[in-house]
Amino acid sequence: MRRIVVTGIVLVGVVILSSLAATRAPETSVVVAAPSQNPQPVTVTNFPSVQGVSGTVNVGNLPAFQNVTVGNLPAVQQVGGSVAVTNLPGIQSVTGNVAVSNLPAVQMVGGSVAVSNLPLDADGNVRVSSPTAPPSPQIHFIGFTKPIEISDVFGMSIECNAEFPGTRACKTDEFLYAIPPPTDWPGDRAGVLPPVDAPFRCVNKSYQSGCATGGLSPAACCGY
Repeated sequence: MRRIVVTGIVLVGVVILSSLAATRAPETSVVVAAPSQNPQPVTVTNFPSVQGVSGTVNVGNLPAFQNVTVGNLPAVQQVGGSVAVTNLPGIQSVTGNVAVSNLPAVQMVGGSVAVSNLPLDADGNVRVSSPTAPPSPQIHFIGFTKPIEISDVFGMSIECNAEFPGTRACKTDEFLYAIPPPTDWPGDRAGVLPPVDAPFRCVNKSYQSGCATGGLSPAACCGY
């Protein structure tokens, strides 16, 4: 009898608990988000300056122009071959003196040329001096030949040209009025070219004509 009472009490309790569970409101799960954080820079102090890369590197967003700073580039660069400069201004401003060593002596000029420092006379005209012609060469005494037969007037000139190329026998006046006068006479007389049909072919130290009969004497030679 006692066991039956206990069992009934247990069953009543189970029924009551089941009723309470059925009428209880469902629970809602709440997820709490973690607080947001701002991005923070990261500094790496032991990153190698040169990185070894294996394979292919593709940089698709690299700018077309890169700013590069080179601190150890020499001021003067050695260049082999030709250098083309396409953006050099047509006119360059120069301070100081400019030396051009390969300028042609004659320059082709198109248009007008103004020269402001030409010498002028009192009337404003350009002063032009006439060119001075070089002095004409004057025939003069050159020297004496060895003693030859002076009766042959052509032979005297031939011998002069042989001993003093470019000369001939002197005419009488060329020899008598030579400046400076000859001082090294090799003998008492010298053969000269006489006037046509003149009987003499020589002059002596007294500047007297003679040698009508010819004979051996040095010929006086004249040239330019």
